[in-house]
Amino acid sequence: GKQFMDEVASEIHFEPTPRWGLGLDPDVLETVRAACTETQKLRVVYESASKKENKDRVLGPHFLYFAKGSLYLVAEDDTDGKNKIFAVPRIKEAEMLDESYKGEALDPEEYFESAIGIFQASEPQHVVLSIEAPVSSYVRERQWHKSQRIVFKSKDAIQLHLDVGITPELVHWILGLGAGVGVERPDELADLVRE
Repeated sequence: GKQFMDEVASEIHFEPTPRWGLGLDPDVLETVRAACTETQKLRVVYESASKKENKDRVLGPHFLYFAKGSLYLVAEDDTDGKNKIFAVPRIKEAEMLDESYKGEALDPEEYFESAIGIFQASEPQHVVLSIEAPVSSYVRERQWHKSQRIVFKSKDAIQLHLDVGITPELVHWILGLGAGVGVERPDELADLVRE
């Protein structure tokens, strides 16, 4: 098995991606991981991305989630009782409390079911994208979301159907595909891409 893996490693190479672990305090990571495992509440100092201020929070941890080259904690915020996503590198301090978290467990697949990435949307919508060559071959070779369905319009043109939330990540992904992509539905998404 090791010989096979060595052969594969010399034959298959991967593009560099964002490296995770940068800015992670190992003690914070271990405390957060332990709180998830033991279902104990956490007191953290969290740096807000938008306001750039540190805020004390008490969290009911659900699970850790690795995406887009970083590690996230999905947890219930005691302030408002809502489940939120916290970037672990922005947790400056973490302390596991002697209080059990009694919230209903979340399933990661269900929680991110309508997401492309980590942003959450209230309800998934039926998205239809028209995609022309040369991007169409790139798109149809991959599974972007488990809800996807591809309809061939011609040899070089497809429609991609997705049931996903309308989020900044979805808009960014569409824009990243380039000029050969158009949003047919919904109008809200078309407007966001146009802007």
